[in-house]
Amino acid sequence: MMLPRAHSTHVPGMDLTLTNIGGSDYMIRLAFYRDCAGINAPATVAFVIECTSNPTLNFNVTGVPLLPGSGQEITPICPTMGTTGSSGQIYGYEEYVLKCR
Repeated sequence: MMLPRAHSTHVPGMDLTLTNIGGSDYMIRLAFYRDCAGINAPATVAFVIECTSNPTLNFNVTGVPLLPGSGQEITPICPTMGTTGSSGQIYGYEEYVLKCR
């Protein structure tokens, strides 16, 4: 059994979506959420997809880039308030999206 790695990065979360787009073709989408005072978002990521019931279906994907325009602040605040992502005082979050087919 492989245990997941844990790192203290101030990453509040990630969403990983694997969508079958026909036959054995898939689209991988990763939304990476970071607090404005945390680590930088990765420029690229690598995926290791493992099928425990059929290891012949395992595959690796490397060099998945950030989508243009990623890094938008998503903090739900009033427009007149500033977050740590925009030189203010309120804690802020940004979303970065990486996608490949």
